[in-house]
Amino acid sequence: MLSWTTMSRDDFERAVESLVIRVTERGDPRLVARAVDGRGGDGGIDIDIRERATDHVVRIFQLKHFPQGFSGDRKTVRRRQIRESFQRAMDHNPREWTLITPGNLTPDEREYVRSLGGGTPVEVTVWGAAELDGMLAEHPDLADYAERSSLRTALDRVGRSSATLATTDDLVAEARRVHAHSEAWSPYWRPAVSFEDGRPIVRYEALREDSSTREPLHYSFAFVWEGNEKLRDAFSDALDFGVTERLELPPEVVTKMRRVGPEWFSGETGAGTLVLGPGTSLHTPGRVTCVSADGRNLASRRASIERTAVGQRGGTAVITIADGMRVIMQMTKDTGGGTLRFASDSAGLSGTAVRDQFRFLEALSDSSHLRLSFEGSESDLAMSGEHFLPDAGTVSLADDAAAIEQLAGTVFAWPNNYRPSAVERSWIRVTRLILEGKTTLVPDFREFHLDVGGTSDGLDIVMSDGAPVRFTPGTWAVTMFGEELPLGPVMFFHPQMRAIAEPGAAEAIRRGESRTLHFAPADGGPLRIWMPDRSESNDPGPVAVWGIPQIAELI
Repeated sequence: MLSWTTMSRDDFERAVESLVIRVTERGDPRLVARAVDGRGGDGGIDIDIRERATDHVVRIFQLKHFPQGFSGDRKTVRRRQIRESFQRAMDHNPREWTLITPGNLTPDEREYVRSLGGGTPVEVTVWGAAELDGMLAEHPDLADYAERSSLRTALDRVGRSSATLATTDDLVAEARRVHAHSEAWSPYWRPAVSFEDGRPIVRYEALREDSSTREPLHYSFAFVWEGNEKLRDAFSDALDFGVTERLELPPEVVTKMRRVGPEWFSGETGAGTLVLGPGTSLHTPGRVTCVSADGRNLASRRASIERTAVGQRGGTAVITIADGMRVIMQMTKDTGGGTLRFASDSAGLSGTAVRDQFRFLEALSDSSHLRLSFEGSESDLAMSGEHFLPDAGTVSLADDAAAIEQLAGTVFAWPNNYRPSAVERSWIRVTRLILEGKTTLVPDFREFHLDVGGTSDGLDIVMSDGAPVRFTPGTWAVTMFGEELPLGPVMFFHPQMRAIAEPGAAEAIRRGESRTLHFAPADGGPLRIWMPDRSESNDPGPVAVWGIPQIAELI
């Protein structure tokens, strides 16, 4: 705890202000605490507490740096100062007034302070060392902050004032001191400490090529894998073929770590986090080409070797390919064989880029080998008939997206894990067909309402047997890929629509009045849709089928 009674006035006020503000604002977010600069006359206020909403003062703290209290020969002068501060504070009409002093008050001193509130509605309280210590115990970081000044004074006397870490210059000076000391540990290794999310990270840099043999450093760990089988497999893979992605093992897996080596390195710790990180990114440019059995190039893309790593059984290379694809190659030392894993990320790509991605994967599935061309050298990796292409439904969706982008002059951003509903998927294909100038069927729009008036020609027919009806709603928009795409004027048509009206509506229309009629296909079939601006005629053409995998046709 802090020694409140031995602190200077400035240190005392700074520590108390920090503590009162912290306790008040964390205790009730509706309040705001403010320390008042008393150089122009503090008006009986050192710290005021206000309501955020109204800015009304609800509590006032008055700080008096009276380490020896206010009794004995100091009684008259100091009690007058306290009384005058209280009287000035009452001009602000607080609900509570609190005196804070460095020491614990005597019963007589406490009684004097409480008597100040006699005849007023204000509540008077006193905080001394005991109250301050109680609150400081809940905020130990403020104790560190408050001790800096007195600690710095002591350290000044031994030439180590920077050890208080009170300023940026102090931090740099101490870091240099620690760095110089740690470099004297070994002629083979240089330690470096950093922090990540508050956790210390220690790295050891080899100073010589033979450091690992002249002064070997070893780690041993105790693991508990139960319930963490995926982490176990990833860790085993990293040991066998090297680390190409960050792997973090939590304390419930790593129950003990032991460092074995020279005295400056050796030690043992309990449960902790073990992080395996990849090496430096390479970004070596090149090209990958899918080659058929007869030597034809089926597809080729720009590529880059991002990382390589070596483990106990073999090595790994991570290659990124244009259009959001990545290939991970693992080669075994003993046999020279290996495996290829392809991964693709379509999120955020345009529909055209996703379609090109799938076309490359299709070519890859048809290839006999993959040719890698980097830094002037080529190597061929034999394929064993793996199938990398997504399902037919996803491939056709990408084809439609690319076609719509070209026909409508737009660009989509492919949503993450995009799985459109059957209706949305149907509208995407319908949009492509009508943009191509074709007539097709409407997936989920069979009935509609129209305002009819001004003529009764054909009214009896359309209300009995039904009649051909065409109409345009003007500009039409379709939602796809998480956004709305305006298409322009479209036309709807059905060869036999029947109108249903409320009683008396037909007579009103015959009199020239307007009424709303409900239209529905007499045969229950779907409407047709086309874009006159993109077709060769204003009339509907032959109906083009959708042809969407896994979705039934309407005809």
